Amino acid sequence: MTRGRWLALVTAVAVAVLVLVVVQWNRRAEEWAHGGDAVTMLAQPRVADAQLLPSTATALGYRDTAVLPTGFAQGIVVRLDWRGPAPHDSWYHLIALDRRVQPPQPLQVYGGWNARGAAGSPVALAQ
Repeated sequence: MTRGRWLALVTAVAVAVLVLVVVQWNRRAEEWAHGGDAVTMLAQPRVADAQLLPSTATALGYRDTAVLPTGFAQGIVVRLDWRGPAPHDSWYHLIALDRRVQPPQPLQVYGGWNARGAAGSPVALAQ
């Protein structure tokens, strides 16, 4: 291959990489421009053993009796409040990591309910 063809090939590859970087940069800018930073969220997590779980859940707004399933020593009760756009197809995920193990692992999920007792996002429970 001649020197001119090598130069053309290197230039074409450099331009292709530059185009990919610019496209990715613009895609990220579009994500933020359409609500990426418009949500304000407050999470109030509380760890409770089986005896304190009902009063902890009540204090955070749960209106039913909360109990731990058999075999669980403690649970995490989390109250989430958010403000901002929430289109019907949006989801918010809260992941609780157990830092007692390395690398940290997500806590086991049992189930979850909203303040009115209807099924909601899962509540993580630690054994």
